[in-house]
Amino acid sequence: MSLPSPWRYSAERCSLGLCYIGLHSWGKWALGEYFSQPHLMLGDGAGFLLRTARLWAWAKVHLALYVGIFLLADGACALSGAGYNGVDPRTGEVMWDGMSNVRVYLFEIGSKSFHVREWHLSENEESEH
Repeated sequence: MSLPSPWRYSAERCSLGLCYIGLHSWGKWALGEYFSQPHLMLGDGAGFLLRTARLWAWAKVHLALYVGIFLLADGACALSGAGYNGVDPRTGEVMWDGMSNVRVYLFEIGSKSFHVREWHLSENEESEH
């Protein structure tokens, strides 16, 4: 039995990873000096919502680098064949997400603390056993 090529899955993951790394680079360039201002740490009279939005933007910019690296590694592993994860019993398609370490959609839309589990998947699975 010959497996289908992982090129498409790998290209999607690598492209998404490069977008995340680009977001990180742009964010560090555009917001880096702003977030290093001492008045942000000491308080500048901003309301709770504005301070929460600043924290959210700072976290997104810094986490984008790690998400991008995980996605690049996932694409490389799939391309080498190490990401082979069997055949999906529902659709019959070959899955290449065996080495995936982040579920991007669930991580991005997560609003509860258990959505953090969508990050470092292999470590979370190993710690449960």
